Amino acid sequence: MVNSGLLPALAQEGDVVLADRLVHASIIEGMRTLPFRRFRHNDMQHLQDMLSRMTHPEKAWVVVESVYSMDGDRADLRELAKLRRKYGFRLYVDEAHTFGVYGTHGAGLCMEEGIVDEVDILVCTFGKALAGAGACVLCAPAVRQYLVNTLRPLIYSTALPPCTLQWVGMVVHEMRGPTMIDGVPDVAAQRAKLAKLIQHASDITGQMNGTQIIPVVVGSDTRALEIAQVGRGAGIWLTAIRPPTVPEGSARIRISLHAELKVEQLHHVFTICSKVG
Repeated sequence: MVNSGLLPALAQEGDVVLADRLVHASIIEGMRTLPFRRFRHNDMQHLQDMLSRMTHPEKAWVVVESVYSMDGDRADLRELAKLRRKYGFRLYVDEAHTFGVYGTHGAGLCMEEGIVDEVDILVCTFGKALAGAGACVLCAPAVRQYLVNTLRPLIYSTALPPCTLQWVGMVVHEMRGPTMIDGVPDVAAQRAKLAKLIQHASDITGQMNGTQIIPVVVGSDTRALEIAQVGRGAGIWLTAIRPPTVPEGSARIRISLHAELKVEQLHHVFTICSKVG
């Protein structure tokens, strides 16, 4: 919801949105009513070509995800920061898949890459790694005050339940400590375990994205649905991702790893994916 409302609230007359072709549907929903163009996925040269042809590149909003939800690859955040310094555009980064996973205390990939001060709008979800609900926008105080008065999905929606906010506040607090609740290792230790799993998944699949999102592209919708059904029959929750979420012919099983998985479980999942259909 926050992604659908941010750009309509922030964009002024003469602004244009330049978005990576694979940004999330929630971002696309927000930019559809605005002048926008899409650059080829993770193609910084294509983005620079667009910016260089603009009379006022400082009027652009460049929108990316730090880790892309369907392919699991990373944005070139350091190159984006360099381009921002050169052209003066506003940078909008969605950290939905990195908040709680990367960076100091799980603060995100922008923090890990050392470019967080270059980002104008940074969106984090309380779902996924935090296992909660809702989202937040990290921005300048004046922008925050502006959004409180103009962000329609915030103004015209019900507030999050107090128990949800208490949960999110507790998790963020624990992320910053030496250990999580009930002796669970801290974020750094969990991340080290996750890194080993990611390496195992890379060894099995040959994919070198280096993130917790592993797409197993199987092609047809039918095969993706069959794999998901067989997996659930074996007690493994697998989800078939199909068009229009992904392009025709690229249906997939999208696996999102977490630190408590075991290597044997990972092998079992990939065995199911490879044998069905």
